[in-house]
Amino acid sequence: MKLSQLIKKLEILKEKHGDNDLAFQVQDHYSIYGEDMSLFLEVGDTERGSTWWSGCRTRDGLTTLEFNLNKSNGKNPKITFRK
Repeated sequence: MKLSQLIKKLEILKEKHGDNDLAFQVQDHYSIYGEDMSLFLEVGDTERGSTWWSGCRTRDGLTTLEFNLNKSNGKNPKITFRK
């Protein structure tokens, strides 16, 4: 998905539902409900100054946003694959 497409979709959500807080969840093939995750995105528009970037990386025309799974039942999550 292009950044411009994401921005457009977010603008539609904002128009339809208001300027709400966003919550993020990740769901795998086997789960009914998602697990909470966080996006700590700082892109030069924070109090740390215009040179501070965190939560994303860009290389060869691809920008990746970094999400972090939240603790669940007091435990740190680990991504595993099932066979």
